[in-house]
Amino acid sequence: MGIGIPQISFAGGEISPATYGRVDLQKFGTAAAEMTNMFVRAEGGAASRPGFQYVRSVKDSSQVVRLIPFEFNEEQAYALEFGDRYMRVVRNGGLLLEAAQAITGATQADPVVVMAAGHGFADGDEVFVSDVAGMTALNRRFFIVANATANSFALLGEDGMAHAAYMSGGAVARVVEVETPYTTADLPTLKFRQSNDVLFLAHRGHAPRRVERLSETAWRIATIQFQPTIGPPTNLSIPNASGSGGKINGYVVTAFNEETGEESVASARVAANNDFPSTSSFNEITWSAVADATQYNIYKDEDQSEFYGYIGSATATTFSDRNVAPDLTDTPALSIRNPFGGPGDYPGAVGLHEQRAVYGNTDRNPLNVYFSQTGQFNNFNISSPTKEADAITQRLVTGQGNEIRHFRSFVDQLFAFTSGAVWTIRPGGDADAITASSKKVSIEAYLPSTDVPPILIKENILMVSGRQNQGFEVHSLGYTLERDGYQGSDLTILARHLFEGRTIREWAYADRPFRLVCAVRDDGDLVVMTYLQEQQIFAWSRWETDGAFESVCSVPEGQEDVIYAVVRRTIDGADVRYIERLSSRLFDDIKDATFADSFATYDGPPTKTVDRLDHLEGETVIALADGSLIEDLVVTNGAITLKTPKSRVHVGLSYTPQLLSVPLNSTGKEPTLAQRKTINNVVIRVDRSRGFAAGPSYQNLDSYPARSSEPWGAPATLQSDIFRIPIGGDWKRDVRVAFRGTPGLPFTLLSMVADTDVGD
Repeated sequence: MGIGIPQISFAGGEISPATYGRVDLQKFGTAAAEMTNMFVRAEGGAASRPGFQYVRSVKDSSQVVRLIPFEFNEEQAYALEFGDRYMRVVRNGGLLLEAAQAITGATQADPVVVMAAGHGFADGDEVFVSDVAGMTALNRRFFIVANATANSFALLGEDGMAHAAYMSGGAVARVVEVETPYTTADLPTLKFRQSNDVLFLAHRGHAPRRVERLSETAWRIATIQFQPTIGPPTNLSIPNASGSGGKINGYVVTAFNEETGEESVASARVAANNDFPSTSSFNEITWSAVADATQYNIYKDEDQSEFYGYIGSATATTFSDRNVAPDLTDTPALSIRNPFGGPGDYPGAVGLHEQRAVYGNTDRNPLNVYFSQTGQFNNFNISSPTKEADAITQRLVTGQGNEIRHFRSFVDQLFAFTSGAVWTIRPGGDADAITASSKKVSIEAYLPSTDVPPILIKENILMVSGRQNQGFEVHSLGYTLERDGYQGSDLTILARHLFEGRTIREWAYADRPFRLVCAVRDDGDLVVMTYLQEQQIFAWSRWETDGAFESVCSVPEGQEDVIYAVVRRTIDGADVRYIERLSSRLFDDIKDATFADSFATYDGPPTKTVDRLDHLEGETVIALADGSLIEDLVVTNGAITLKTPKSRVHVGLSYTPQLLSVPLNSTGKEPTLAQRKTINNVVIRVDRSRGFAAGPSYQNLDSYPARSSEPWGAPATLQSDIFRIPIGGDWKRDVRVAFRGTPGLPFTLLSMVADTDVGD
């Protein structure tokens, strides 16, 4: 009996073998048994992933590094390379460079010595050389500075004896680099949150710091000074005090900046000994002006109580107290309060919520939450009694030895992710904001959080949950009306095989255009989830490369969110670590398709020789040259040689996209699990694809011809059509269809129908 078993889409992604008995699941009919180097598009098709473009090797390939995103605005976003006590900056596929300096000479020596007056470089700096005439072998390359003098420096390891002689011109620019206190061991637990052009950093081993972008090429990492930015008035005096005897009136004054809303701590105290014997009596207080102050607030105590209450304000530097009664509900901060003053008190988590900075997880108080003053991220001062804008300290009371891992602001709540549960802190009662006297603290879910930071996606929060001895899961926290709170949904339950015995080290979310969550697994693979909550799509796949992924981050560039990755590879027998950028999969011309890893692109006059491939020295690579695929090329002396000249060439390491269907054991309401079957052919719908094969297994595939009616010498066109492919399979109870895309070429499978014979 011949039947057609359809697979209407692949929106279910890769699922675990443990689910193969659940043919009742709606997701079963849209899932795959394996999906490697592919991802699920939101529309339901399975597409081969694009390649990773080579950016630059990390500063020291022997050390692990971490990528952290920095988004200044929609047009200016960066991937920060944090390594052993340094930070470098990547933007738009390249390292940021300082202003270029003129080259006036270069020697044909070993090593090459470059002349550049007053360059200011030091030994060990990395520089980029360009636009040299004559000695063109130096152009578009990075070098390490050695033997630096005031007006010259050597290019470490660059033998120039065979180079052409220097003629004229050229420029050299140093790579932007900033010193940090963080060692390689610190990087996995370094936490961060950004506000505008400042990135806040927290680690329990170091005082909190901030990364500041001063300009495109000027960056700074500074220790945060936890104090008001405006200082208190000085030189208080009472030159005119009427009356005598009786009680002693003491005064302090604070400076206030109306634009920032920040008030200084109280000044030193000044006092007058009088009792205001008549209505015309007064104390005139004066002080020195404070820079940036737009107003001064005056506070008074009576009879040396040193409990100061507000009596008035002034815009000038003088104030007359005519026996005003102090308002003791409005008091000044008497001293600077820094909860993070030394080792043991440094926080390991940082967040931002309701115009406050939020810190937590110190060695001494791992469950304390510290809120800054409203609008004053570095000000943790408090008054007595407290004001609504004062700093707040809240302890999460639990019977377990937990610690705070992360903070995330979501709607009007602050989520605190701990090693034992997910907490929320929100306004109490009818209050609109969290204050010291109005807050509500509760546990939303007993889900332990790892050090992987949660991701906010529209109305949901994604988190990596688990303990070392319990395995790891990805959960989505979303609001449910039934419990009037947030509840976790396990997004890994149908793809458990991708996570069992593994951990997730880092992840990143690229919203545009494909809604991809890319997670680094401890074995160096990426597990990738297409996440579209409104369509109930959470589809997993697995990406592998010739090496191991170690770190990822996502930053917006143009109309897409771009994934940057640190990849550890073995090149020419040596272990290296490269920063690579996931290429766009949106292209109109096949010449712009980039489906190779660690690839570099040549774009210029037709040539047979493509150079500047030193990062792939000795490797067998593929090339897409003017849209034609060329395989089995070997990089020698940093170059490959083509048989015919080409003008646009992408050269890189190959990887294979492939997909294996789930067992085809059901046809609607008629299960066929107990019956033997064979697949005669498969009808598939593909989109903008070129070069693919199908068969009953990966070991038994038939290729579909990539060319049809194109002119000789022209690249094969992309195909969007329906194809019938013969399948020569055996009779068995579990039958499947395997697909493989050609390395280096695009492949998108939208749906399939397996023409199947069913026997006994």
